[in-house]
Amino acid sequence: MPLTSVDIQTLSAIYENVRALFLDIYNSTPPAYQDFAMEVQSQNQTEIHNWLGAIPSVKEWVSERTIERLSAYEYAVTNRDWEMTIEIPRNAIEDDRVGLYRPIIETMARQARNHPATLAMQIFQNNPVGYDGQPLFSTNHREGQSGAQSNIIAGSGTTLDKIIDDLDQASARFASFKDDRGNPIMIAGQPLDVTHVMVPPALKGAFETIARAEIIQNTTNKWQGRLQVITNPYLTDQNNWIALCLAHPFKPVLVQIRRPATIQDFNSEAAAVELFHRKRFLIGVDGRYAVAPAFWQTAILVANA
Repeated sequence: MPLTSVDIQTLSAIYENVRALFLDIYNSTPPAYQDFAMEVQSQNQTEIHNWLGAIPSVKEWVSERTIERLSAYEYAVTNRDWEMTIEIPRNAIEDDRVGLYRPIIETMARQARNHPATLAMQIFQNNPVGYDGQPLFSTNHREGQSGAQSNIIAGSGTTLDKIIDDLDQASARFASFKDDRGNPIMIAGQPLDVTHVMVPPALKGAFETIARAEIIQNTTNKWQGRLQVITNPYLTDQNNWIALCLAHPFKPVLVQIRRPATIQDFNSEAAAVELFHRKRFLIGVDGRYAVAPAFWQTAILVANA
């Protein structure tokens, strides 16, 4: 087979094909975090989110309006730089073997699209500190007139009947949560309630059974059709799980996007240097974004001993 000429024109043509494939996969892949995280756009290196913890309420209008103040918390989230780079050796280009890299480019596109989702899922395991100065899961959340509130409950076990008992317990806990004025947190006139569960791989089968089965242990399953199951492989304790209320516009995790991760433009000068000195062509992806805990009131950790 004759050698393929390797010059800037060749590299530019390869780049255009790679870019088209990357963007096709990237744009057709929805972000996997959309159900359990809320996305906000960023205009600066660090954003101050002083709106978390402040839920406006309707009240009787007597004389002048009552101006609702935003939360006293100044929650700073700083964007971080992320990158992913592969090389295509000059010899692979000469031998017309670039097509072998198609699966790698497709994988890069999917990983670039869903890297924030990976970071968001890790939040539930790492349990970092959120806007109120407490970890996402804590027994001592408090703000304004809410009093101390806990989004951790002690689980009773991992058999189907015990999980159902704990779902009932989580449902009651959600309904008890209060805002910074001491009022119950409501959605469309209803208290918070369990809509989703996030589970480790070991509990996936049990929760899918509860989500679908009409009868469990000779008893009508009241949770049938009420749950969606999210499997989180980053949860390391295979007995613990998380109840989620994702009907609320505020979510337990915040995804802050300054610049989404995507393929970078072709740079002929940089390409020429890499080709001459290192016999390779680089394909780079990078972005700027951050992920952080957000509205803890929409997530409850069920911890089994």
